[in-house]
Amino acid sequence: MAAISPKMRNLLAPMAQACKNIIAVSAPIADATEFENQDTIVDNIYMNLVIISENYAKTDDDVKQALTNWSEIKSYTEKVIPDCKNADCRVWFYISHSLIPTLKDKIDELLS
Repeated sequence: MAAISPKMRNLLAPMAQACKNIIAVSAPIADATEFENQDTIVDNIYMNLVIISENYAKTDDDVKQALTNWSEIKSYTEKVIPDCKNADCRVWFYISHSLIPTLKDKIDELLS
């Protein structure tokens, strides 16, 4: 991929930080069932997903293609957003422990 423009860097940097925030807040959770009654953590993850989503929507198509797992994250997110507090804990766990770290790695590659 060609060099990332300053505009794309300005969109990717907050996405990377939001990924880091999700990883940090969910790190103490070792099992999906631990998401039960963790409203603060769920809210944090949700708000960071909003940041990622809003910035992703503004990125160029070549950047979107590089962030290949965003569509999977989005599909899982759509399963939990309607009722965040009562969503399946396994989905929150999978998003925060599997999908977001992969997305962060891809963003870091683009920013390096």
